[in-house]
Amino acid sequence: MTFTLLPNTAVGVGGLPSGTTVTALRDNAEEAAWFGHSWQDISSSRATNTSYQNTTGRQIMVSVFVTGGTILLFDYQVSPNNSTWVTISRGSSNSTIPAFFIVPSGSYYRVLASGPGSNVVFWAELR
Repeated sequence: MTFTLLPNTAVGVGGLPSGTTVTALRDNAEEAAWFGHSWQDISSSRATNTSYQNTTGRQIMVSVFVTGGTILLFDYQVSPNNSTWVTISRGSSNSTIPAFFIVPSGSYYRVLASGPGSNVVFWAELR
């Protein structure tokens, strides 16, 4: 005999027939969305002003730190088609600028840097 519990349901196991299996389903959408993902440092294969496509078949989270020598403008962008871009964050600084953003499966993403001296300090992805 097998029982499946709905999220946020408690049950006592006393009195259940021997051999009974109780399966608890968790209601945690955030955990489910990131289940099986792991952080990967891909700094050596990423650059500013270049678009990349998320081909993992699931959403990814991108963490980027970029520096600049003089005042720089940064646009963190996502696109469904590599043509129409949505700026999801913008910054300007002459120091390190961190950004975290989610990229849906199949979408494109990039970090645009205008001004001299932009440099990727690190670029990691939860994929």
